Parts: sequence; structure tokens; C-alpha cells
Amino acid sequence: MESPIDLSNDDIISAMRSMDGFIDISINDFKEIYKYAYNHALKRSLHAVTAADLMTKDVLSVPSDATTQVVVQKMATKVVSGVPVLSVVDKTVVGVISEKDILFRLGKRNIRSFWQLLSLCFETERCLVSSILDLTATALMSSPAITIAKETSAAEIIRLFRENKINRVPVVDSSGQLLGIVSRNDLLNAHLLVNE
Repeated sequence: MESPIDLSNDDIISAMRSMDGFIDISINDFKEIYKYAYNHALKRSLHAVTAADLMTKDVLSVPSDATTQVVVQKMATKVVSGVPVLSVVDKTVVGVISEKDILFRLGKRNIRSFWQLLSLCFETERCLVSSILDLTATALMSSPAITIAKETSAAEIIRLFRENKINRVPVVDSSGQLLGIVSRNDLLNAHLLVNE
């Protein structure tokens, strides 16, 4: 992992001159030590920040028997791009619906964005969305749900996002009940927590 700040020799000389006392170290040695120390501190900090620190607690969710129309309307109203799906039986997280899941269910046209969908709807007599109106959240969702505990570190969440190509992950308790959600934006905020 590279340090985000590339130190110049002038930066180091200025810093050394402003310190009390004398340091017998070369500029290159100092840069190397700084790089290792910075990366160590960053990794340590990302392991110290947990899902509980990052998560949004007031989470929009949908029941597994919700219709496509209900799911889309709720997502549009709250301006979110994904929601956890809860079992109607015990309220545990059983899946997640994202914009990608909805676009995927629209057929074999390789639709990957909302704008492509609108464009195709304008070109056809019957909007493509009508083909999924009768589906429930269970049919739309990705499952099984990838979930995390509130103790999960930011570093582990980043790994999960990268490996599973996801943008959000529900935070659940030991019985699978929804506690919150961590999104890609929440992870960006982790950087701010680390640098406070």
C-alpha cells in the first residue's frame, strides 16, 4: 500500500529543521520509515473502525413478499440503490435487492444502468419494466445475503466488497436481525474517522 502523500526532499529537510535536537538519518531512510509507519497506522486504524461505527441504523428494508412496485417505490422515495430483504416469518435478513438485481431481471438485453433502461423504454411500445411487475422481493433479491456483525472491521468490509463486487452489506445480530447497513459511502467516511 503506497502512502497517499509523496514527500519531497524539501518537505523532509523542512520538517527536520523545525524539530528540536539533531537526527542522524538520511532523507531516503526517513521516507522509507515514514511510508512503513503511515501504512501500519492506516491498517491499524481500519481494523479499529467497526461496522458499528460506520453503519446507518435507520435502514429501509422490504419484506420478502413485497412486490416489485413496492420495492421500487420505497427505494425511489428514500433515494437508495439497495435494500435488505427481511423474512416475513422471523424478520431475519434473507437477501439484498440492488439496482443491479432489478436491471438483471429485466431480461437478456444486458441492461446495466437506469439510463439504458429508460432509453430502451422509449424505443419500445411496452416498457421493459412490465416484465417484472409480478415478481416479489424474493424473486428479485440476491441471496443468500452477505451479512456482517457489528464488530466486523472496516478492513474486512472492504475485502468483502471487493471479493463479492457489492456496494452494501447488512449488519445483523447473532440471530440474523437487521441492526444497520454499511454502504460504499459509509466506507468512504471511514477514511474521515481514521484521519480525525
